[in-house]
Amino acid sequence: MRERYAIYLALATGCLVFLITMLFALLQSPEILSSAVQKGRTIPHPVADRGQCDNCHGRAGIQPYPIRHLGWSNASCPKCHLAPDIAGFLPTAP
Repeated sequence: MRERYAIYLALATGCLVFLITMLFALLQSPEILSSAVQKGRTIPHPVADRGQCDNCHGRAGIQPYPIRHLGWSNASCPKCHLAPDIAGFLPTAP
């Protein structure tokens, strides 16, 4: 009888720990539940000759990225953030 009780207690404790972990994960990153990949904002400046995004957007940069971007490489930025319309940055002829 005691062994059965110990097994049930261990299973209930494991399930409770799992549920609490999932709750905290959802509180930290609510986008986990979204099914579609969300695209970030369009990059508001030309990206030519600016391959190192973290030079300006690192944690100590001019305009730092959010903490949830920590750990992503520069190559991953265009996967979510759209490149700007190049024509919008070219000078217009008079």
